[in-house]
Amino acid sequence: MSKWIKIAETIDGEFYHGTTVGIDNSILNNILKNGLDPKIAQGRGQGSGFYVYDNEEAAKRQSFLISGKTELNSFGQTGYSATPSGSYPMVIRLPVDFNSDIFDVDTESLPSLCARIFFNLFDLIKQIPDGSISYRPFDDPETTTEILTSKIQKKQFGENIGVKLVYKDSRLGESFRIITTMNTSLDIDIAELVGKLIDYLKKNFPSEFKVEENKVFERIKNRPNKNIPIALKYNGKYNIHIDPTTDIQVYFDDNWISGSEYLKKIQTDSQKPSNNVVEKPELMPSARAIRKIRY
Repeated sequence: MSKWIKIAETIDGEFYHGTTVGIDNSILNNILKNGLDPKIAQGRGQGSGFYVYDNEEAAKRQSFLISGKTELNSFGQTGYSATPSGSYPMVIRLPVDFNSDIFDVDTESLPSLCARIFFNLFDLIKQIPDGSISYRPFDDPETTTEILTSKIQKKQFGENIGVKLVYKDSRLGESFRIITTMNTSLDIDIAELVGKLIDYLKKNFPSEFKVEENKVFERIKNRPNKNIPIALKYNGKYNIHIDPTTDIQVYFDDNWISGSEYLKKIQTDSQKPSNNVVEKPELMPSARAIRKIRY
């Protein structure tokens, strides 16, 4: 079977990934040559996958953060600085079907949905032996953190539901975090724990987990305010062909242009004589870009 798959543009859903063209267009060239390979992007907690938004503007903001450009809000103005960057912002469009077979919830930005799954699968979670789910923090590999499933508690405050997630750090001892449908985000270490528990349930209780995951995706798809972006992890098995004309936008000369147009412009510019050499500064990606390593 071919490693390539062309996603039809007529199916339901559009998703966007914010990144940059890379130094010397390395990221852009790799995608055009090899297609989009979800396995290349390695993330913490939830592992490999291609993280996307269902909102184009959110992906554009992410691409600016990664590129090093900053948002301007002084004097009531909103825009982006013209600070030179070694890599232009780029957004990749992924027109794919919205279903739980090829997507996972981003546990870091959508803990409320994970809380709903944990609440409904609480009896299964209690069957998991203590220590079955653990990880070593990326920035402290000498430390082991494990979930104490025997101590997890169900929580409900009116319509707000979730669990008290109890865990043990090999250095700091026992602690807990209450995760409910009111949570809007999690710090990276707790998000890793949540991601590990999600993965365990998916692997060991696939049919029960599938039912709850489908409910979550229906809530996402039918949410009343589509202007609030949702972050998901694309888990497709095959490389996706990316069309530079329809699927790629690059922020160049203070405008968003298609990938094809960008390639033509840089080719034209490269043929112009120049006596000035601009050194490309070292990029400082956002904290989120570091936590979930992009291409």
